[in-house]
Amino acid sequence: MVVLKFIAGSYLILSGMILIIGAFCNIRINRTYRFLVIGIALSVSVFGYCIEPTRDLDLFRLWRYARNLDFSQGNVIKSILGINQVSVSLAGTTMSGMITFNALCYIVRLFSDLHWMSAISCVVSFSILLSIIVDYVITTGKSSKQLFLAILITFMGLQVNYVMQGIRNAMAVSFCALGLYMLFYKRKGRILPYVLLFMGVTMHATVLILLPVVSLSKIKKQKAVRIVAFFTMSILFFLANKFISAQFWFISYISERILFYTDIAYEFDRPEMIADVAVFIIIGLSFWFLLQQGLISVDSEKERRYINSYIILGIAMISCVQRRDFALRIGYIMGIGAVPILYKLIYTQNRTTQGGKLIKAGLIMSILVCGLKVAYDMWYVFSRWTFN
Repeated sequence: MVVLKFIAGSYLILSGMILIIGAFCNIRINRTYRFLVIGIALSVSVFGYCIEPTRDLDLFRLWRYARNLDFSQGNVIKSILGINQVSVSLAGTTMSGMITFNALCYIVRLFSDLHWMSAISCVVSFSILLSIIVDYVITTGKSSKQLFLAILITFMGLQVNYVMQGIRNAMAVSFCALGLYMLFYKRKGRILPYVLLFMGVTMHATVLILLPVVSLSKIKKQKAVRIVAFFTMSILFFLANKFISAQFWFISYISERILFYTDIAYEFDRPEMIADVAVFIIIGLSFWFLLQQGLISVDSEKERRYINSYIILGIAMISCVQRRDFALRIGYIMGIGAVPILYKLIYTQNRTTQGGKLIKAGLIMSILVCGLKVAYDMWYVFSRWTFN
């Protein structure tokens, strides 16, 4: 394992150097980068496998949950579906309906080694998110500079330490991001994207917020929708109280999970949450300014719906800042979700104007500052972990 860690660490350092050099030089992105990012995913998974979780980590509670599931003969399907799990809970909530996560627990139990849980999360999340970014950069004709910026903002929203030890959030966001990308951008049919969306929702129900957001993006009068989005937190608690006694187990689970935070609130003590909110505000104001000045335009119905979805989701994130966990989970989506609008703002053909130049410089500097701050805190977290 020491040799494997050395190889993985060396590959990550080399890949990091390639990405950093590409941030200063316009290197053409080709299919080679598809293999590069898969190697990154596998290398990170080596360190994910080596984590020894302490009691204060989510991974410790996930391990305990996985151990307690009954996968004995005749109970495999029931445990995966979350049926009759009265005595098995996670953070005080039964996991009825979390089919994909329960299936993951079954897989790692087959390996007889729970370290595989984090390793699988790293492979799935990194390979999916990085592959989406590389594919988007290639299809839009962008270069290595744009690739570096996209990776930075994606993992500013979804910190690497959450991928390694949060497991459920990262994999749910990855499945849904790929499903939406295939459904609305690649136009790759409907069956596989819907399967991916189902897998995401049944890995972590937080990504369900994408359903009303995408639906509301169709509405023409977006001002009213955005005003309603400011009350997302109140709406969530209202609906949870209404449906807590619902007979349908999945709805009951979601309601329980929301109401768990009734008496739990946090201050602004998480750098990634502050960074997500700050970057969204800066991007939103930049888009509004350039649109008002006629320096950019919304060129299609698909683009209009995407921008509406991004703004609605960002406003919902701001409305949830008093409940840190809610804001953070929306922030996981906002990272990769910002990439298309960021490219439009920075690399629009009108960037040669004075206003366009200032906007471009401000956006890049803001993302670099926020990204570096989050990266520093991420490294600090890693320094306190044990990788045996």
